[in-house]
Amino acid sequence: MRTRYFFILLFAIGLFASYYGHQLTGRETVKHSRGTEKTIEAYLTHSRSSQLDERGQLSSTVTAQKTEKFSQNQLLVITQPNISFYEQAQPWHLSANTANFDKNNNTILLQDNVRFYSDDKKAQLSTSSLIINNDQHTAFTDAPVNIKINQSQTDATGITINMQDQSILLPAHVKTTIRPHRGKAR
Repeated sequence: MRTRYFFILLFAIGLFASYYGHQLTGRETVKHSRGTEKTIEAYLTHSRSSQLDERGQLSSTVTAQKTEKFSQNQLLVITQPNISFYEQAQPWHLSANTANFDKNNNTILLQDNVRFYSDDKKAQLSTSSLIINNDQHTAFTDAPVNIKINQSQTDATGITINMQDQSILLPAHVKTTIRPHRGKAR
């Protein structure tokens, strides 16, 4: 059940990026650090967006310190994105230091301190980078991954998530530790 919400979250990031990519306007030219000129089509600071479901209930919020949309290469750069999903009783959150949405390739690159976690922090996935391919409905990384669920912890090198068949593949160096719950015996 928790895996389903993870896939919903990844899909929502793509929707958020598409929304801002189509709704924002404005122009300003800046020099990129590599010396190439890029045109900023839109620039937001300290933004917050909320989405309601068909019943008018809050379904998600997205906050960001800074959002820049570049028109030339159809790139949306989000600094410190924090996305919360309010599906059923358990809110889920996704955060990273940066997110780059490439509209041409329909991919999202989350970088540095990527975390996906439940509101009660009993389930959490963390890694240094994660690429979401909206066309293939997949998310993957070759970086080390740490997954914590209740008293268990799994470390691996890389992860591939297929959102269509709701499967997760941990391709290398997988190590799982399960600690038994030390509650009162009945």
